[in-house]
Amino acid sequence: MAQMNKWILLLMSIIIILPGCWGSNEVDKIGIVVGLGIDYVGGDSPILLTAQVVDPGAMESQDDSGPFFVITSEGRTFFDAIQNFTRHYPRRLIFSHNKVIVMGGKYAEKDVTEVIDYIDRDREFRENIWVLTAAGAAKEVIQTELAIETLPTIGIHIIMKEIQRTAFANPIQYYDFSNRMKGEMEVSAVPLITIVDRESKVNEQLAKSGEPVERTAFTTNKEISLEQTSIFKNRKKIGTIDQNASRGLLWLRNKLNGGTVIITGNTEEAVSVQITEGKTTITPVVNGDQVSMTIDCEGVATIREVEDDSDLGDPKVISDLKKQLEEQLTARIRQVIEIAQQELKTDFVGFGQHLYNKQPEEWRRLNDRWEEIFPEIAYEINVDITIESVGLITNFD
Repeated sequence: MAQMNKWILLLMSIIIILPGCWGSNEVDKIGIVVGLGIDYVGGDSPILLTAQVVDPGAMESQDDSGPFFVITSEGRTFFDAIQNFTRHYPRRLIFSHNKVIVMGGKYAEKDVTEVIDYIDRDREFRENIWVLTAAGAAKEVIQTELAIETLPTIGIHIIMKEIQRTAFANPIQYYDFSNRMKGEMEVSAVPLITIVDRESKVNEQLAKSGEPVERTAFTTNKEISLEQTSIFKNRKKIGTIDQNASRGLLWLRNKLNGGTVIITGNTEEAVSVQITEGKTTITPVVNGDQVSMTIDCEGVATIREVEDDSDLGDPKVISDLKKQLEEQLTARIRQVIEIAQQELKTDFVGFGQHLYNKQPEEWRRLNDRWEEIFPEIAYEINVDITIESVGLITNFD
């Protein structure tokens, strides 16, 4: 809620600034877009845009209708749909404060070239916008009221910043997405967002445990889930990877800044381990047309919770936990590489980029045949995690 209040104050500050730019009457003639959804609906106007808009006038007047609302527009192209907003909303839309772009499932599977081309040319869109894909319609994501944040797109913006620290997904901003889509490999990984009925799920679990709970009328039950990642190739979505593979991808991309791993103690009860540091080095080895990769991962972890009587002062116990942790992380990395090589046959894990960075001459020699070479690349994974803190608790019995 504190984060939300901060953004509301920011938007109010924008209102104060705007009159100085456009005159005192202009504030009633604009709408500030803070989130944009893109869907493919077919027909003569196949592009459907959904915008979350802040009404500066409503924020000044404290109108009971609220300062935020959603509008939609259809068009033959992305640009056409942008222009058609004026048919439904007789104010100038300001996109320079937009925080999020969500691509609907069907749109992402088509071709995202036109949206990249438009945003690259339009200086009003900022390069640090978060890019996401939706499991279903982007419109649902943009217009859904969430449990805490009444403005979904600002809530998403806050969550995307947070998951950079907690390592739940692969957040990506527009400048990175655009560069990857226009790059030599034309591959990218984008978080997949779903709207879940959290209250119903929790109540169902409680009912199964013998503790039924009735739904409360005042509870907003919608929440955001960011457990999966969409994979793009040639500017189209070609597949999805799950949460474990997504975390493995974070290791391969050297973007792991945190995260929790659950392993087991001496009685098979859960032990929660927090990764506090992570670093990955990938070294390509080329022998003729044979390419291999050595993947070295180093990290630091802290034991945060133990549900059994494991003696954390015993070096053997710590050694066993360390081994389990390293095996689980190795499995996640192996899983995402296997998906890339065997299922999607697409180098979204970045092997080609590492070869280009470290042996550019070899990359130029093999580049034209990389799609044939990549699925056959052998690799070795070495994970070394240091458990620095075990959070020892004195037994007072």
